[in-house]
Amino acid sequence: MNKKRLISILLLAGIAASALTGCRDDAGDTQVTTGGQDDVTTISDDSPYDSNGFLKDELPSDLDLGGKTVSIYVRGDTLNQYYAEQTGDIVDDAIYERNRKIEERLNVKLNIFTNTSTDFWGDRELYWDTVRGCVLSNDGSIDIASGLSNIMPVLAQEGMFHNLLSNSIKYLDFDKPWWPDKVVSEMSIKDKMHIVSGDADLGVIKYMCGIFFNKNMIEDFQLEDPYELVLSGKWTLDKLAEMSSGIYSDLNSDGIRDADDRYGFIMGNDNHAPLFVLSSGMNYTKRDNDGIPVYDLGTEKVFDLFDKIVKMMGRDDSITNNPQSPGIVCPNTFSDGNALFTTGEFCYAETYRDVKFDYGILPFPKYDENQDGYHGGVRATYSMIGIPVTADTDAATAVLEALASENYRSVVPVYFESALKVKYARDDMSSQMFDIIKSGVDFDLGIVLGPLMGNAVTSDVRSELSFAQGKWASSWAKKERGVNKALRKYVDAVLALED
Repeated sequence: MNKKRLISILLLAGIAASALTGCRDDAGDTQVTTGGQDDVTTISDDSPYDSNGFLKDELPSDLDLGGKTVSIYVRGDTLNQYYAEQTGDIVDDAIYERNRKIEERLNVKLNIFTNTSTDFWGDRELYWDTVRGCVLSNDGSIDIASGLSNIMPVLAQEGMFHNLLSNSIKYLDFDKPWWPDKVVSEMSIKDKMHIVSGDADLGVIKYMCGIFFNKNMIEDFQLEDPYELVLSGKWTLDKLAEMSSGIYSDLNSDGIRDADDRYGFIMGNDNHAPLFVLSSGMNYTKRDNDGIPVYDLGTEKVFDLFDKIVKMMGRDDSITNNPQSPGIVCPNTFSDGNALFTTGEFCYAETYRDVKFDYGILPFPKYDENQDGYHGGVRATYSMIGIPVTADTDAATAVLEALASENYRSVVPVYFESALKVKYARDDMSSQMFDIIKSGVDFDLGIVLGPLMGNAVTSDVRSELSFAQGKWASSWAKKERGVNKALRKYVDAVLALED
């Protein structure tokens, strides 16, 4: 799908390509309806841009939903990215104003609700059953469903959601920058796409991943400037392994590696490990001559990549933070100043504000210096969005397009520019690194479909890389046929669905 983008203005504005999660400790059945519609600023000129230089959507100026209530079903842990009161927090206030603008503009009431807790994986059955119940009873209780990215394909293959590429879908414009190119190209199979993500979901930016580093340790060990390595194109996997070598120290002198020791590299969460495939310029799947996705993890480049990471993770200098053996529970080792490098998500910067050392952030390293640019990804905990087949598609798509475009113009800039790059970043170079990471984010169908493959792909990749198993070539040879058979089953189910 060719996109017509006005890139210079978007990059100048520092807008993220997508969005997803937040955190809230609410559990049980929660329902909120936005209120107040006065004092809303509207733009009446004919320019395609708003007053801040951001592209406007092309929803009809006279679109009127007649006061209809549109219900958005979300995860318990992401409720506060869809609904917020005015609190004085810049992100909360931006979300509040966004909802008011949408209600005023479309003459609609937004009913945003959840019945799940913050345990987004543990409550997946409840989430599935809630969407299924809505569709099977045709009760109209859900117009838009936003759920964990790698559980939504289960509902998609069951025919719970509309094909968003169908001619009957009136208001979604996937040529617009709030719908990232890579999401649409990866999630579509021929002329079918039942789930999508983008700026409608703040978590895509919050869960974008990079490498945090301890600047004090860089100086103490007289290492190369990581920022200069990035800007010169020399920040590679080999360089990460080289710089993190020889850093380990048994600080508590107990004779064992534990959370109180010093490390060169920490895999901050084993869910970050699969992103090294994307950062090396590869994908989990490729498209065959018919446009059908096929898992492609048996190439020499994949084997070489995995060998490099396994060797790095097999040293004393490297550990994986994981409460399950063979990982070590070390969530505070980096923030305590005892790690040189750690993988992390953008939202981690929110928790590093009070650390007692200077830190920075880098993109995931290149496979080698010949790679064209830096790539990376988002932890799979972001959300995909679907529109149930029983929903009023005109109302649902109008609200979803407005939600995505308003987020793109107001909420994402506030979070990224104001909260993240100013409030949480420690230096100007960190802000530049955030931009580099954001611009290189890729999405991957193979990761999203991981649980449907019996976790024989993403889960096994996490174990292979995080815990230095060193047996990928033999294990992939045994599972490749079965995994691709399961993938083809999903593809056939999707293609068989009626629009």
